[in-house]
Amino acid sequence: MEKRTKNKNDKKSKEQKEPLLLVKPTKWFGLDSLHISLIALVIILIGLSISLSAFRPGPVILNCPYGITSNDTCVTLNSSISNVLLAAEKTLASYSLINSSLSLLPYYSLVNEAKVSYMPNLNEWFVTIPYKNPYDTNQIYNTSMIINASNYSLKSFYLQSFNPVYSTQNHVVALGTISLYGKTECTQKEPIPVYLFVDPYAPGAIQSMYDAYNASIKYGNKINMSYKFIFTGFALKYYKNYGINKTQTVGESLFCASEQQNKFLAFLKNYSILFNGAPMDNATLTQIALGSGLNMSAYNSCMQTSSEVLEKQALLSTFYGIQTSPTFIINCKYMTIPETLNYSLDYVINSIH
Repeated sequence: MEKRTKNKNDKKSKEQKEPLLLVKPTKWFGLDSLHISLIALVIILIGLSISLSAFRPGPVILNCPYGITSNDTCVTLNSSISNVLLAAEKTLASYSLINSSLSLLPYYSLVNEAKVSYMPNLNEWFVTIPYKNPYDTNQIYNTSMIINASNYSLKSFYLQSFNPVYSTQNHVVALGTISLYGKTECTQKEPIPVYLFVDPYAPGAIQSMYDAYNASIKYGNKINMSYKFIFTGFALKYYKNYGINKTQTVGESLFCASEQQNKFLAFLKNYSILFNGAPMDNATLTQIALGSGLNMSAYNSCMQTSSEVLEKQALLSTFYGIQTSPTFIINCKYMTIPETLNYSLDYVINSIH
């Protein structure tokens, strides 16, 4: 009896020591919170694995200097850089045949410093070749060109130039026409005054006088052409060997001849035959005037006061800020050059109507 009682007590104490895990049912389809947490964890892991697979980095391709194709492979070229450089060098050499300052470009280009790059999206080559600018103390600038990769033909050519030394309030108003800041028009009716400022020793001086004369015939009573002879660096180089007086006599003679407009063309033709770029003596100029049918009394009288007149013309050129020769001033406000004289005259004449 005693033994049975002891067994009962041992069993009772063992039952009291063992903990009980009670799982309470929930409203989530009979699942308890532990199972819900496990299911949520599984869902998160699945989502994370999908994200990692979607955003994994693409293939990394190294050493593709000309780009990567849509198939993640390097762009391959059918042409070599040497062929592209040869095409660029041929383009530069072609500029030697152009009748302008660009003809110097091939001789000042540093082809050994050329840089070539390929543009895969356009199937074109971009070539940059530096050059020395002889008009800017041999400063280094760049020529750039775009060359077709298929046949090495030139698509575009670009020339870097120097920036202006200083800014100006002048502005371009039409083709070949610069409006001078602070200057006003001389008249609002015809004929409008047109001045040709020209150094007789400047390149293109004689042609510019022909251009001025032809414009006076073409536009008739719409313009009043006059000639202003100035002496710039082109004349300065003759001062040492010929003296100032003899050097400037050419300008004085041209001015006095231009005062007789009906005979000026004949004088200009004879003068252009004998003029070799150097100063001419007064006797030769007098013979040209005589052979051109000028009124010699009026011519000689003009020559006596011409030096003072040319000094005033030099001051007038300073007033208009003339920096190059030849240059035209139209209606006291607009500046142009011989090559664009007619365009500028058309614009100014139309603007006063």
